[in-house]
Amino acid sequence: MMAQRFIPSLKDIFFDIFASKITFYCLLVVWAIIIVFSFLFIPPHVDGGNYTQIALSFYHLQEFGVYQGDTFVHIFGAFPGFPFFNSLSFYLLDFFSIPLNHYTYRIFHRIT
Repeated sequence: MMAQRFIPSLKDIFFDIFASKITFYCLLVVWAIIIVFSFLFIPPHVDGGNYTQIALSFYHLQEFGVYQGDTFVHIFGAFPGFPFFNSLSFYLLDFFSIPLNHYTYRIFHRIT
């Protein structure tokens, strides 16, 4: 009979490392630090304003679109999921009385 090997497999080593509570809490703390400091160093992306306009209009008017002059134009080119959830984050900001400014409008962008 062959003697059994006591060398752990690579899969077992990775599972032990990533299943530990210490690794989980370290990754959670690093994730929180990245979110907090990304507000200070990462500028908004180019198309972020387009989605933010749609989210603000859904927040105020419950319709997806923007005003162009005096008329309201519905926008169907953007997937409605992201502006919808972004508008929900605006509701949460309003609920907790957090002002909507240059730093706080990007909270949903940083979490996702």
